Amino acid sequence: MHAPPALRNKLLGSLRDMLWMVAPITVEVLVRWLGDGTAGRLTAAKRDEQTARGDLARARLGAWLAPAPPASPHLWLERAGTMARRRRRPPSPSAG
Repeated sequence: MHAPPALRNKLLGSLRDMLWMVAPITVEVLVRWLGDGTAGRLTAAKRDEQTARGDLARARLGAWLAPAPPASPHLWLERAGTMARRRRRPPSPSAG
């Protein structure tokens, strides 16, 4: 860190307070959510939402999307050349 020598200790202390410690209320919420199952329910709900959004995108954009896991929060569009090469390639035996 570059700072005037007179301010260096004060700035380092401030950075340490902000960056090295999780706020106690955040830890308390996390511990409670893990203990009562809220964290698991929120994770499952988020995964279900991501899957539903992915299904919707695949229904509308299927041919243009690169392969991705069903619950992926990210979908990528194929480049035109990649799509054409994939169409020319015979299906793999595992594609069934």
